[in-house]
Amino acid sequence: MSPCPRGDEMADLVIDAFEGQYRFLSNFSPDPAIYHGAWFPSAEHAFQATKTTDTAWVRRIASAATAGEAKRLGRHAPLREDWEQIKQQVMVDIVRGKFSPGSDPATRLTATGDALLVEGNTWGDDYWGRSRRRGASTLVGRNVLGRTLMRVRHELRAEPGTRWYRVAVTGHREHAFDPDTRIWVRGELERLADKLRAEHGTGVALTGLATGADTWWAQAATNAGLSVWAYQPFPEQAARWTPAQQDEHARLRAHADRIVVAGDEFAVAHYDLRNALMIDDADAIIAVHDPRIRAGGTVSALRRYCPGRPVIKVNTATRETTATLAYTHTPWINAHPDAVPQYTKPSVGSVISDAVSPAAGLDRFGIDEAAVAGDDPAWRPESEADPPTLPTGEPEMEHEP
Repeated sequence: MSPCPRGDEMADLVIDAFEGQYRFLSNFSPDPAIYHGAWFPSAEHAFQATKTTDTAWVRRIASAATAGEAKRLGRHAPLREDWEQIKQQVMVDIVRGKFSPGSDPATRLTATGDALLVEGNTWGDDYWGRSRRRGASTLVGRNVLGRTLMRVRHELRAEPGTRWYRVAVTGHREHAFDPDTRIWVRGELERLADKLRAEHGTGVALTGLATGADTWWAQAATNAGLSVWAYQPFPEQAARWTPAQQDEHARLRAHADRIVVAGDEFAVAHYDLRNALMIDDADAIIAVHDPRIRAGGTVSALRRYCPGRPVIKVNTATRETTATLAYTHTPWINAHPDAVPQYTKPSVGSVISDAVSPAAGLDRFGIDEAAVAGDDPAWRPESEADPPTLPTGEPEMEHEP
């Protein structure tokens, strides 16, 4: 990645390697984890032991000499049939058990402040973390472990579910709006930037630096005193734009406190990669969307990366703004890592309790899920019904003009 600023200041923004002083964030750190009442030498021991329903294998993994040995054994243990469906929730609960309230690891986790936590690695794990990929200019991946750690950090602080420190925008290019709508959208983004900073703890605005909604959000964030993180698909993003657009792009880029460039050259896939990285790094997403537009980058981002996430929808057709804590789209789209399924039988807890001795005197870490705070005249809760079907407009291009 190409962050700005660099050096010690960057540590306050992003922790992208769980090593050195941040080794405690790794599942391989020698910090015990309490999981379903059982004690494990590390979070990795607990995670690998949970992969199987064979109690003999659970005991063998739990007693492994090192976290690395536990991982090696976990590769050979008979895998439970529902593992792919439950592994995300398993990780959430194990991380909670490692960073239990009042523990030293919990104190160190909360001391990371609002830093973005990214499990950067060199072994190609782009599911739990991020790694290098050919053609990419930065670490890429879903960063499920990093997001899980930030979720538990949020819980340890007992923060409301509507505290969103990093807010990204996805939205149409300016040519998708008539002049009056452009004025309305810009005013609405200015209002949202002020509101998010004052009422939702927002400190950072994430922008894809495209024309239209991306640019207007960056401008609004700057006016509101927010830090700006810029995400580009490739270095020559603005090469085909008008001189005025290029000048504004350069100005916003120079103002950004962090710059992430997804790819090293033009490729349509790098627009999608840019969207994935930006949305995954955000705590909430503003979607500036005309529901009559049913194709293009904004629609793709909503479908692929926003399910299960807090989304503030700016409907440019009805000129209404609504908010939901868990965005839903079509049922066949994979949900974001935050939208995790529940355990299926046989329960993980029953297998663990049968195989591993309980840890005496330790209570289970219970979390109350945050709910949307009361009615808010500035935006109303999104109804469960989809907006009415409107005539199909000209599809938005996946790549920028």
